[in-house]
Formats: sequence, C-alpha cells, structure tokens
Amino acid sequence: MNVYELAPGFWFWMAPHPEWEPTENWPEDVLCVYYESSDGIVLIDPLLPRGEKAEFWRALDADVDRLRQPVGVLLTAPGTRAIPLPSSIDTRRASGGLRERAGKGRR
Repeated sequence: MNVYELAPGFWFWMAPHPEWEPTENWPEDVLCVYYESSDGIVLIDPLLPRGEKAEFWRALDADVDRLRQPVGVLLTAPGTRAIPLPSSIDTRRASGGLRERAGKGRR
C-alpha cells in the first residue's frame, strides 16, 4: 500500500474518488489523511486505496486496537462520503464516539 509517513502518527495516501468520471474537471485521486491525536484517530477524506482494501482495514484495526481511542472522520469536499467502517470499528463507535463532520470545501 502506498502510504507515506510525514511524521509519527501522521500519514497520507492517494485513492480514487468512487464517483469520478473522465469528463470531470477535478482529479480522480483524493488526498486522504490519517492522524493520531491525544484524543483519538482522525481520518480526513478517507477512501480505500485501489486494490488494497483488506490491507487497509488490517492496518486501521491494528491502530485502533493499539491506541484504544475513538475514530473521527472529517470530510472536506462536497459529495465525498466516508468509507463504511468495519464492524470492529463500529463497535468502538458505540462506546468511544465516532464523529463525522462534513466541510464546505471545493473539489
């Protein structure tokens, strides 16, 4: 998986937007961010890396298990939807408080 570490606990990757069409006037790939804060994990515009779905979920599950913190999702572009979180993280949502916020960004 092509994920790049900018600093400890601060990663990014590029993933294709599921609604992108060749006629769109915005790029196919979306910049996705993973950040570990003292309050939990924050995913910004999270999309699954092309062809690496299972590896992505394994890595995220391991991080959630290691940190024992809630997961927050921030969406910055209109029309962007968060990836559905697996049941292992949904369980933590009930007890830890998954928060999703949508921004007013532009494509």
